[in-house]
Amino acid sequence: MQACLYGEGMGYYSQSSNAPGRKGDFYTSVSTGPVFGRLLADSIVDLWERHLSPEPLTIIEQGAHWGQLALDILDSLQVRHPRVYDRCRYVCVEPGSVSRLRQEERLASHQGKGRCYGSLHDVKPVLNKAFFLSNELLDSFPVKRILCRQGVWKECFIVWEEEKGFVEIWNPVTDSVLLQEIAHWQIPALEGYQAELCFKARNWFRDLGETLSAGFILTMDYGFMAQELYSPGRPQGTLSCYSAHRRDDNPLTEVGKKDITAHVNFSLLMEEGEKASWQTVYFKDQHHALIEAAQLAFLQQLEEKLLRDPQDHESRSAIRQFQTLTHPGIMGTQFKFLLQSKGI
Repeated sequence: MQACLYGEGMGYYSQSSNAPGRKGDFYTSVSTGPVFGRLLADSIVDLWERHLSPEPLTIIEQGAHWGQLALDILDSLQVRHPRVYDRCRYVCVEPGSVSRLRQEERLASHQGKGRCYGSLHDVKPVLNKAFFLSNELLDSFPVKRILCRQGVWKECFIVWEEEKGFVEIWNPVTDSVLLQEIAHWQIPALEGYQAELCFKARNWFRDLGETLSAGFILTMDYGFMAQELYSPGRPQGTLSCYSAHRRDDNPLTEVGKKDITAHVNFSLLMEEGEKASWQTVYFKDQHHALIEAAQLAFLQQLEEKLLRDPQDHESRSAIRQFQTLTHPGIMGTQFKFLLQSKGI
């Protein structure tokens, strides 16, 4: 999964052609339009001014893809919060050279505000307190797949056979750390039960916790708390592939040409956070998070504009974006927001 997604020059995310949206392989909240970035910008400013003002605002985004969310947030800050904008900086963390170049091009209009780094370790020397955010980053971290057969846990490996191509093989789990993780999350040992475990998420949060001494961490992604993620009612796991807006569950085909994802275990992030003194501020779905961010004033402003001009295309578009983002049957309950804080 690591090679298929991130292999330099061959992995899915290193391809210059992959892009979310109507012409891409999948939709994200950012794909709906600039309203998502505007609401996030308002929330970030509100939290920062209540807890960390008068320090200048530093925003760090990891997994910014081509930088559209960063641009939407900076555009909104420039128009709606000019005093914050004048003293802010936006840092993108992106190991892929193709995406990093696209981010730099996208943020060129905000001269001096945006910087792009290859890793969190590169960022560490230039910051202390920050608002860190990620949108659909962790669901693309490589996972280990496990399967229960006759009371024995097995792990999935991929091999290449000349006649068949890539093939899955399942070997008994011998790694004591993996066995401990299975026991820790109380994954049900039911015949045929499959699940995914993401070790990289633990290491990622530990690195992040060491990088930031204080501030906020906002993780936006699809996933569940561990009890729901590893419930008996989800026996096939959550691994999925996406290409041209079609979903399948076979990562062995179109290698490097489609996205591979697995749902996030938010309990793990909370657990690692508590170890490093990061407190959970809230965990809620996107529906509730964005409605609270709008605080009705956003919708009232749009309604007032439409009363003055019923043909106001921009306001009508903003309302449609908000409805898509918050509708329980579209994106509202699919995506979750976890906000953690430290030193505030």
